[in-house]
Amino acid sequence: MKILYFANALDVHDVKWMTYFSHRHDCRLVLRSLHFGGMSGCQRDEFNRSYRLPILGELPDFSLARPLRTLLGWYKLRKILNDFQPDIVHVMFAEPNALWSLTRILGGPKASWILTTRGTDILVTVPKFNQRGDRFGRFVHWLYRRAFAGFEALAATSKAQIEAAQNDLGYRGRVAVVRTGVDVERLLQPRPDLLLESLRERPFIFFPRLMAPIYNQELSLDIIAALPKEIKSDYKMVFVDSDLGDPAYVREIRGRMDQLPGVEFEFLKRLEPEQVWELYKRAALTVMTPRSDGTPVSAMESLICGTPVVA
Repeated sequence: MKILYFANALDVHDVKWMTYFSHRHDCRLVLRSLHFGGMSGCQRDEFNRSYRLPILGELPDFSLARPLRTLLGWYKLRKILNDFQPDIVHVMFAEPNALWSLTRILGGPKASWILTTRGTDILVTVPKFNQRGDRFGRFVHWLYRRAFAGFEALAATSKAQIEAAQNDLGYRGRVAVVRTGVDVERLLQPRPDLLLESLRERPFIFFPRLMAPIYNQELSLDIIAALPKEIKSDYKMVFVDSDLGDPAYVREIRGRMDQLPGVEFEFLKRLEPEQVWELYKRAALTVMTPRSDGTPVSAMESLICGTPVVA
């Protein structure tokens, strides 16, 4: 079977799903430009060799505000589909990736399209367009309804996501709840060499979520500000993904950190999964305060490593 994935090669959960099939089927991968640019050519080559998942290229985000870019992406996707002729096209994460299923309106290879939602995409970011109340928002929401109608099957990590697809987006295809699990064997493999030197001497509290408003990092900073002085002086506060996510939000969080006297922060750039796992093992506590979440894998990983979680 030939499977084309539109997914994130930097996401351990997408990779886990894809590699379950790539060792038995002929699989290819297309990345969002955001994720493609986050990998060097050497990293992409190594990814191809390690996972038997050749990366065929990148696609920009589907955007009505940039119609020429979207048309070029549409043309590029159609060429990839015609060249590879997949039996299945599997799109990971609904917003904005699901909109590329609209390319089926003009025909093309007779592949079955499958969508996997994660939680925030379908419970928060897609509904926000309809909640805007203006014509543009309603039109984008209508496009998502049309896009969802083009999928033969929907996999989600919670029943609530399936209900949102059916009730809010009118989806009528096949559905399945597929829980996101944790690779316990890889997770528990000791890699003390991956722990940063700056985190070896002093205990720390770990805040592992991405730098985006949905993950509500400002609430974490409010919590830190309210801690007793002795805790703030004894523990370093470790945040990640200072080079990813929403740039304006990253600047806001940096500014908030600078305004907290007596607290030592370590604001790390994007880490490989193995590095994050080592932080779970060494942290005194893991804290996450998102506005919306499914079943957070980061919480499961931390608990398996023996580190308590505040969520």
